[in-house]
Amino acid sequence: MECPACGARYADSFKFCGHDGSRLKPMTQADPLLGHVLADAYRLQRALGAGGYGVVYEAMHERLPIRVAVKVLSKQRTQDAVAVARFKREVEAEAVVQHPNVVKVIDYGHDPVAGYFIVMEHLHGVDLGSRLEEGKLPHILDSYAIIEQAGGGLAAAHKMGIVHRDVKADNVFLVGDKSQPQGFNVKLLDFGVAKLTRPIFADSESPSRVELHSTMASTMLGSPCTVSPEVLRGVSADPRADIYSFGAMLFEMLTGKILFAARNVEAMLERIVFERPTKPSRIQGAHWIPRSLDTLLLEMLEKDPNDRPDTIEEVVKRFHRIQSEVQNAWASHFLTSPSSLNRLMNLEFEDVPRIGDMTKDAVAEATNYYADMKPLNRRIERETELVLVIDDDRVIRGLVQQLVSSRGFDAEPIASAGEALDWMKNNPAPDAIVLDLLMPGMDGISFLKQLRTRGYQGPVIICSSVTSEILRAEAEGLSNVQMLSKAGQLHLIPEYLAQRLGA
Repeated sequence: MECPACGARYADSFKFCGHDGSRLKPMTQADPLLGHVLADAYRLQRALGAGGYGVVYEAMHERLPIRVAVKVLSKQRTQDAVAVARFKREVEAEAVVQHPNVVKVIDYGHDPVAGYFIVMEHLHGVDLGSRLEEGKLPHILDSYAIIEQAGGGLAAAHKMGIVHRDVKADNVFLVGDKSQPQGFNVKLLDFGVAKLTRPIFADSESPSRVELHSTMASTMLGSPCTVSPEVLRGVSADPRADIYSFGAMLFEMLTGKILFAARNVEAMLERIVFERPTKPSRIQGAHWIPRSLDTLLLEMLEKDPNDRPDTIEEVVKRFHRIQSEVQNAWASHFLTSPSSLNRLMNLEFEDVPRIGDMTKDAVAEATNYYADMKPLNRRIERETELVLVIDDDRVIRGLVQQLVSSRGFDAEPIASAGEALDWMKNNPAPDAIVLDLLMPGMDGISFLKQLRTRGYQGPVIICSSVTSEILRAEAEGLSNVQMLSKAGQLHLIPEYLAQRLGA
């Protein structure tokens, strides 16, 4: 479908334009820009997405083996000074903020056929908003990775005097990356409505001098789901506006609910300005949220910027300080309830599915990939007992490996439960396993339940920073399992292994 007024394109299920409200019409012709070469360098190959601003294309460089993403401003927008200023501002902001968690701008310009364009790095993955729309929530380790990386990108922008003003899940892009513990990297997108709070370039004609003095009807400075109260009031925004928006995004990410949901945009904006937010822990399905997390989120969502944390770095540090408590509460809720496990999203980016946090029924549906490892390979008699050490933390994994080896056992270090399943598919079963509880992709209890149903009865030591009594009971109820704390009981691992293996 296409908007006859602004040219924005939508899926077939849409009826009205989200920008100007016009009734959409079926597209009547193929995209004339497909195959066009911008600036004698970038050949547009296919459309990746579209909106009121224009279209994002996948493109190939004509002379280099480089794949890029190209955002092209729509023809209607080219005549709009505000839209052009926003477009140039996005170029300036994203080019200036050199940070691994901010999308990289490669080039920009004006093409006589296509108009204004921005060339950016091509990203493979999915935006967080698309995943949240599925009604799923991230694993707590994924949530912390998003907080740290998106917060790092925002902090870098703030240090350059740039306020994003449109922080939302749709602008947090999860790029598949096998080298990362969570399997992804975060890229912060779309600085198109960013405010530059101080001059960046000496050039007086820099687009940083252009202010967007337009009515809310013609351009919305930020998403209505996460926009801060001061931006709605027309007050000059500083980095604390981004802290509010970041908090609103985290509210949805942790509870599954939009902060100020309403029957229409106008009612939502009124609630943002005048209503105090509900405690996250009072949201149905989010009762697990501890008081410390409630307090931090509510401070980020204060109406008065002066009542919020001063910097995004402070926010990230405070999240780290309460991480152990948050993980304990999250794990006690999600890892012991099949209905809660069903609410978790699968952040797999590869073609072959990875078994994630699953209930018994979900595991049964997803085990085709591992069908040839049922039952597990038999144990064999070894001269030296073999212990699998499974932990996504490289430092802890290395330390446990040393402790295990010091007692005369062989140790096989593995970074995730999914990798451990692959290893066990191709090797005789180990004599014992030392296992972390909270890991990306699959938690320790789900992994252990799979092993037990497939016939593995060897000793397992779950060594975790999570100390919940509920989880301890859940784990120890699986037989031949010992729970130890990472905080002060790592040194006991060799002793317990010796007891279990008779060494």
